[in-house]
Amino acid sequence: MNKILFITFIIIAPLICAAQQTIKRWALQGEALAQTTGAYAESMRIPGLKRQLNDGRGLQLNAEYVYAYQRNGQIFQHVGIMQYYHPQQEKGFSVAAQLGYRQKISIVFLEALIGAGFLRTTFYDKREFQNLNGDFYKSRFSIAGFTPSVAVGVGANVNKALSTYIRYYHLAQLQSSASVQGIRLHRNLAVGIGLKM
Repeated sequence: MNKILFITFIIIAPLICAAQQTIKRWALQGEALAQTTGAYAESMRIPGLKRQLNDGRGLQLNAEYVYAYQRNGQIFQHVGIMQYYHPQQEKGFSVAAQLGYRQKISIVFLEALIGAGFLRTTFYDKREFQNLNGDFYKSRFSIAGFTPSVAVGVGANVNKALSTYIRYYHLAQLQSSASVQGIRLHRNLAVGIGLKM
């Protein structure tokens, strides 16, 4: 009889403990972006902090879901939309999903993400086009394409429902053959707030 009670206790105890340690798996995140775009060799290097903070601006909203949760680590995914603009140059809109790992050290956490999305960029300068009748006209033009991305971040859990963080994204916008360059690299430095639900 004691063996049966002991085995029952061994089976039920972890279930009771797991039920008491429910975590908030969903989070909404809002980010303010400082965004730069480069072409060719300029885009391969990381810009200086002054240029990063004085170039483009943007906002990003994410919905995050935590798939796996251990005491000090999480595997999560977020889906987000981003809007950015560069004064007198371009504006862009993106939809993306990223998979990430977050390592917790007390209230501080480090994270790394990899993902993909779609980015459409519209330029303010007009480009000259020719119609079927041979007439030339000027119009704004856009480029769009599949955009793989990587990011690293550091943050802190303010309490059980609120976190703040800084993330550095590197996005590679792949373009169609109509574009003069095959890849445009975008770098985003984001300051964000996450609200766990």
